[in-house]
Amino acid sequence: MDNYLQHILEKKPDLIFPAKLGEGSKRIEILNEDYHQIHNRVSNSLLSNMRDSPRKYLYELYQNQIADEKEEKKHLRFGRLFHEALLEPENFHKKKIVVKDFPPQRSKAAKEEKRLFLEGLEPGTIVFSGEEYDAFVWMLNSLVDHDVGKNIFKGGTPEVTFLFDDPKTGISARSRLDYIIPEKKWIVEVKTTRVSNPAMFKAEVYKMDYDMQLAFQAEAYKSNYGIYPELRVIVGVSKAAPHEIMILMLDDEMVSSGQMKYRWCMDTLNKCLELKQFPPKQIRAEIVSPPSWAAYETFPEIEFKE
Repeated sequence: MDNYLQHILEKKPDLIFPAKLGEGSKRIEILNEDYHQIHNRVSNSLLSNMRDSPRKYLYELYQNQIADEKEEKKHLRFGRLFHEALLEPENFHKKKIVVKDFPPQRSKAAKEEKRLFLEGLEPGTIVFSGEEYDAFVWMLNSLVDHDVGKNIFKGGTPEVTFLFDDPKTGISARSRLDYIIPEKKWIVEVKTTRVSNPAMFKAEVYKMDYDMQLAFQAEAYKSNYGIYPELRVIVGVSKAAPHEIMILMLDDEMVSSGQMKYRWCMDTLNKCLELKQFPPKQIRAEIVSPPSWAAYETFPEIEFKE
């Protein structure tokens, strides 16, 4: 057992690691908040930390299990609510929404005002700033008005949860797919993003490992239906005005890229669990050399007064 793992276990002795449950595949009905409490199965959001390092994975595993003690990050909260409003509108519309702009939270008085206001709300009330609410509504309307986007979410099922075992390592996993259309063999993932340019969003898909996320979801889909989905779609909704809609379909090369990432991460996790070691990204000194563009660097001539 490495020292970092030992340190984590000292802080949280009951830390739950992914197990090899051997229960096969099943589709379950479960609330989103309950889904995130299934700690003995690995999710894509946790597994993707292996792309950084095994140590990063272990740290996020620990953070994930003490998350109840922390406030949800603002951008994650916005994305979660947008998904619910788009994919489960009947649940979202049951919730009370309050639009409120708080003063800058620099003083104790301002922070106390916000605290007292929030404490006085009914449990489950959603609070938006005016800017957040305007963007939220415009984003939903942009998708509804989009010629292609408005037709993607028809004939399928939103928020589908699969439990499955990785066929090679036996590690038990969980996946919650935004939208599936079994008749067409489609899986659809919705992403809110700061970019509004399709070219930039394409780059973001690879940089943020969305191809790996779709590969993870494809394994979950196959575990239930016996075949991989024929089409993997990502619907990007820009949070920046005018809230462009960007719809991408993964080609064979991108599908292969995601599958290679998934396989490497799952195999690495399996080795970490077997050896009880979660190494950092770098374990030895490396040589640093000037970057290629440094060859073109110029130095100005400085003139001094006599």
